[in-house]
Amino acid sequence: MVEEAIKQSQQVLFEIDPKDETFSAKLREAAKLPSGQLVTSKIHPKTYEYLRKITLSGMNDWHHLRPWAIAMILRNPTLGNPDYRWGVDSYIAERARYYGKLTGGLETVDEHIHVFSDMFDAEGEVVLLQAISA
Repeated sequence: MVEEAIKQSQQVLFEIDPKDETFSAKLREAAKLPSGQLVTSKIHPKTYEYLRKITLSGMNDWHHLRPWAIAMILRNPTLGNPDYRWGVDSYIAERARYYGKLTGGLETVDEHIHVFSDMFDAEGEVVLLQAISA
């Protein structure tokens, strides 16, 4: 069914252009707190304590990340070392290229990342709390 939809399409659009290979590096950079800052200064102590209790690593690898980035990792642990070649988007993009279809993105990589990186600290903590409670 997916294959047929690709064949019948003139263009296949994704959130971001699958040909843009800068996403992972830019997301990793945006996820980091400025040098010298730790997540403990960005979230309520009770949030941090609960997070520390539910994580196996005790947050040792995450102290330098923004709250929304920790939430992303909690929701999808493979984000720490993603291999997008095996994802659904990669498969569809590859098939679209095979059939000679145009591919593109609805937004740029920077626009997509700014949805998260432009959050206020409180908004990032809300995203984190949602990931913890899910």
